[in-house]
Formats: sequence, structure tokens, C-alpha cells
Amino acid sequence: MNDQRMQRISNTLQKAGYEVTLVGRQKVLSPPLQKLDITQKRLKCFFKSGVLFYAEYNIRLLIFLLYSRSDIICAVDADTLFACTLASIIKQNKLVFDAHEYYTEVPELENRFIVKSVWAFLLSVCVPYSKLSYTVNRTLAEIFSDMYGYTFHVIGNLPTSKEITHAEKKNRFIYIGDLNEGRGLEVMINAIKMVDAELWIVGDGPIKSKLIKLVDSNHLANKVIFTGRKDATTMHALVNESIAGLNVLYPNSLSYYYSSANKFFDYIQAGVPVINSRFPEYERLQGDFEVAVWCEYDALEMATAMKRLMTDDNYYLKLVHNCKAAAKAWNWENEEQNLLTLYGNLLNG
Repeated sequence: MNDQRMQRISNTLQKAGYEVTLVGRQKVLSPPLQKLDITQKRLKCFFKSGVLFYAEYNIRLLIFLLYSRSDIICAVDADTLFACTLASIIKQNKLVFDAHEYYTEVPELENRFIVKSVWAFLLSVCVPYSKLSYTVNRTLAEIFSDMYGYTFHVIGNLPTSKEITHAEKKNRFIYIGDLNEGRGLEVMINAIKMVDAELWIVGDGPIKSKLIKLVDSNHLANKVIFTGRKDATTMHALVNESIAGLNVLYPNSLSYYYSSANKFFDYIQAGVPVINSRFPEYERLQGDFEVAVWCEYDALEMATAMKRLMTDDNYYLKLVHNCKAAAKAWNWENEEQNLLTLYGNLLNG
């Protein structure tokens, strides 16, 4: 429900005259719903994870969809696709599939052949029922189109345009987003030991306690700051004051390897360069605007990148200038027109 991509898509469709209901899951620690013009619904589940959770959630979602008025049902990723597909068949609605990531290749499914095979089977059965499918970047669109023999379009993870202020830079690097395995957070903590700066971690997630223990064991409580989740306005201000944003991902996960994360564009929209994994989509973006410093999944290399941005003023100012130019191109105001065209064609097709 607090997914920035889904909020942007829902708001754009609502403003264009569609009646939008955004459905999500109620967790124990779910933040309050943000005030939006769209209808929002959270489903409560008894089971919190695993096979029983996914089964329960899809059953509850199916029942909700069957008793709700709709013409189009949009499934977000594989974990909602089965219920949405079945509801669309029963109700004779048009099915839309929004693939946020390479779902069968997320780190959580690494070395879990049976579970991965089940998800792959569900996708192969359900995707052909969709009348419109899109994903977050060109690389994944090409992979999915080839895999399913069905055209996937691109709706990028681009933020709304924001003002880039001339805020005084704090002596810090920043990470925004969920605290999950494979996001390079341990690498960042180990890197900041070698750098005369702070690391701010803005977000929450399942490995937070593990990260706090790592910080404590390295006596870094005065250098690594956990802020918890912040609203979009506060987060933008924190990024704007930082030297650079961090987006270094576990390279053996194909889901990460082919990703184009929200945070990358959020950093750019704040006029801040990115220390980033050298993955295909980011290389493609770097070809348009040089905004990133490449970094392997390695603490020493990350520390070296941090120190370069702190000491090489000419290089740093060049990246900042490029970020400001890129922010004018990589924004939701430009991207939303593609979304409205796809939905217009869907209704008229």
C-alpha cells in the first residue's frame, strides 16, 4: 500500500477518470495509510509467511475481487497473479499484469528449486490470460517477452519531479529502502568503517536487528544512523543533504542484476550521485547521463568510491550537474503518458 510505484500509477489513473481501488496486505507493523484520492483496502491474514500465507492471501484476495465492482483487475507481481487471474476469468474482466521484478530469481528463492518451480509454473499458466503486461525496464521486458511469447511493455520506476535545493551537504552517505538480504547493507556498514563520514539507513525490514548487531559489534553506533521509515518529503530532504546515495546489490541474484530500483531515481531526483552496482539497466542509463560511480559488492571498493566523491571536487560537481539534467528527463510526469496510452489501448482494444 505504501509502494511508491503503485501510488503513482493509481493516482495517474484516478486523475484520468478511472475509479481505482488499491488492495494490499495488513501487517502488524504496517504504517498508517497515506491520504490518497483513491480507495484503499488492506486484507488481514492469520498466517504471516510461507505457503499458508500465500494460500490464505490469494483466497482472501479472490473473495474480495469477486464481490467488488470492476472492469480491469491488475495483478502486481506473481504473488497476487493467481487470484487476479481467476477473478478476471470468472468476472470476464480484463487482466493486467505489472511485474515489478524477476520474481522467480529473488534472493529468497535461491537454492529453493521446488518453490521456484511452483512460482514459475503459476506464471506460465496465468500470464497468457493478461490483456496487458508491463514491467520496470527494457531488459526485463525483453526477457519476459521472450519467456512467455507475449509482449511486455515498460513503465519505469520514475519518481515525480521534485525541487532540487542547494542544501548544505552533510558529511554522510545514505541508503533508502527496505532492509532486506542482498541489498548491500552489510557491505555499506563495513565500508563506512574506513571512511570519515556517517552512513544513514532510512527504512525498515526483516534484517534490521541483524544490522544493528553488526553495527554494535564494530562500535559504529556513532557513525551508522538508523532512522526508520520516513515520509517522501522528509526522505527527499535527507537525500538532498547527503554526499551520495547507495544502491549496491548482491550480483548473483538475477532479480537484482536486471533491476532498476526506485531508490536510484529518487537519489537522482534529489540531485545526488549514486554509488551503484554495474548492472545492465544502470549501464544503459549511465550512457544517457553519467550519474553513478560503479562499485562491486565489496566494502573496500565502496570505501574507495566514497573517498573519491569526498575528495575529487571537479568529478563530484560534474556528477551533480548530470543528476540535475537527468532529473528533468527521468520523472513520472514524462512516464505517465505511456501508462495512459497503454490503458487507453486496452479499453479500446
